[in-house]
Amino acid sequence: MPDGTVLDVMVFNIWHGGNLDKFWDGSAFNTVHPHGFEEQNKRELLDFLAVERPDLLLMVETYGLGERIEAALNRHQEDGRVFRGVPITREPGQLPNRDNLWLFTWLPVEEVYPVVSEAPVTSFHFGGARLGLPGGGHVHAFTAWISHLDDAWGPVNQAVMESALGLERSRSAAGLVASDETRRLEMAKVILDDRLPRFAADGAPVLVGGDLNTQTHLDWSPEYADAPRHEGVVLDWPVSRMFAEAGFIDTFRVAHPDVATYPGRTWTAGHSFMYAPMRLDYLLARGDVEVLASSTRSRRIPEHHGSDLDELYPFYSDHGAVVSRLRFPGDLPGYAPARPAVDEQPITEWPAVPAPPDGRVVPAAEMSAAASSSEPGRAAALAVDGEARTSWHSRVAPAPPEPFPHHLTVDMGGERTLVAVRYQPPIDTYDGIVTRYTYAVSADGETYEPIASGRWDRDSLPKDVLLDGVRARYLRLTAHAGVAGTAAVAELIPYTR
Repeated sequence: MPDGTVLDVMVFNIWHGGNLDKFWDGSAFNTVHPHGFEEQNKRELLDFLAVERPDLLLMVETYGLGERIEAALNRHQEDGRVFRGVPITREPGQLPNRDNLWLFTWLPVEEVYPVVSEAPVTSFHFGGARLGLPGGGHVHAFTAWISHLDDAWGPVNQAVMESALGLERSRSAAGLVASDETRRLEMAKVILDDRLPRFAADGAPVLVGGDLNTQTHLDWSPEYADAPRHEGVVLDWPVSRMFAEAGFIDTFRVAHPDVATYPGRTWTAGHSFMYAPMRLDYLLARGDVEVLASSTRSRRIPEHHGSDLDELYPFYSDHGAVVSRLRFPGDLPGYAPARPAVDEQPITEWPAVPAPPDGRVVPAAEMSAAASSSEPGRAAALAVDGEARTSWHSRVAPAPPEPFPHHLTVDMGGERTLVAVRYQPPIDTYDGIVTRYTYAVSADGETYEPIASGRWDRDSLPKDVLLDGVRARYLRLTAHAGVAGTAAVAELIPYTR
């Protein structure tokens, strides 16, 4: 065994304690969608973690699952590793199941750092422990969650999709990165200028891992402006740059500097990667740390494929996980994982925005639409207004949302001979991307005949169905399944002869 210590370190936000789309109302979790998959997802999540068993797990949104995670990591102890869970979020008067941050490890926990409950960064957002290393020395390990307010992903996907569709961008690059200034920049400054110096000022290696709810200047640099699905967008994200200027490296990007081939997408694994490649989850390192490998996890393990849960949520969380293999120096024979590191798979082919179908577009002014339900402010008419930035959305509030199937019916203003229909999902979100559909037509608006059905990829790309001269006045899209359990249409575009 060579001197020093080699560790697999995982960063993972498990989304409401593995409960999927539950939300916190101030006193308890409430289910957004009554699908009943919460316990199944938690069981499968625990199975996944029992397979992974990283040496150090920095966890976000643990929310009541900590003891079960510790037990899952200890299902197999043949290698002698016995894991301990350490709750990091320990606020005074903390309500049950509000234990956001944890870390799990078999390494000796030499000190759990005291709680600092000073806004804007409390133990709900940041904290950690000093961990002994088998090869000698120690590492300061911190789990982090920085505010999601003023999101850093929806507007970026919209901007990139606008360029891909030939539309003028509705926000400037400066306007996009300004989302960090609402809360995240202040919180990052507190972490770097106050919290870390309190606990990690001895020169030992430092790890900060978690959901930072922002993107990185490394991915959106001028060098990669022409990378697949960047569409020339350059974004100098201030939070990631602040950590870099403080001496931190992004372990995934060190292992995979080619942004075009290794985007490392983690947002949003459980819903849809949409169009623009985006990372919100990071393992950052400072000090004498060597990155040996890094990879993401964004799909359920094979034994969990094919279920209704898998169709609705193809991963255990909305966030993907990141696992980095790191080497720490030491003077003693140390430790290294017995199994080889997982390789990140390169992405060499990206589905392109398809050319519009042949035919003439039915003018938006000649069409009207109705829906089986609508969210306030997102009426059916927005699906035929000729504007890809607006969308119809099935009713969500008050919970529970309207169940599938959802129907969107378009009156084309007269009988037409249809040769194709284009479905454009929303370009600013994953929410409502239709994944199973049926098209039907009618001459009188009463009796409908199915003409096409199938499945669509869960992404932001336009989806075309070619038709063989179907005569109809009314066109109905029925959504049987959709991302996040809802249905949405930015544009439904009929093409005629």
